[in-house]
Amino acid sequence: MAKADDVSRLDSPKLPHPALKARILLALDLLPVVPADTADVQEQVQPSTRKMPESSMADAQRGLDEIASRGEHFPGELGDLGPDPKLAGALRMELARGEAVITRLEALLRDVTARMTVLKGQAVTLLDDAHEQIVQREQRGRIQPESYAHVHRFVAARGEAITEGIVRAKALKAAQKGAANDASAVKKTG
Repeated sequence: MAKADDVSRLDSPKLPHPALKARILLALDLLPVVPADTADVQEQVQPSTRKMPESSMADAQRGLDEIASRGEHFPGELGDLGPDPKLAGALRMELARGEAVITRLEALLRDVTARMTVLKGQAVTLLDDAHEQIVQREQRGRIQPESYAHVHRFVAARGEAITEGIVRAKALKAAQKGAANDASAVKKTG
């Protein structure tokens, strides 16, 4: 995750390196920020017991359109206590806008996530290759070990994570094999 002071350099106008396999094609300053009233909205979400199933969203929007349209052509058709047709129209528009924003942001998130996966893979390869060269040069005394402390920490942490993952996978495989053996023993003796 980038630190706050690093963000200003993220939208550098420099051309990207030609070896990049993927690029994040968004400028951070063009992305919307969370609105200031988000805490107020979150408070309204908690007590709400009237939830709309996603499967009913299209019918709800059509229903709001009906109320708005008929209310415009036949004012008072639903009586004095009926819903406000203008509010129904506004709700329909906001629901449609919200759906469109969510759809676009979800697609954008999938795209950026895929690009990040490619970039992270490329970064790991570069860091591993660099680490090999660093170790060779440290052994020859050409550079000091603390010169690339972050590279060393990254490679060490990644190595530990891989080792832990292998241990967990072997334990899971053994547990599954044990469960399969127990199940076959029950069938034979059953």
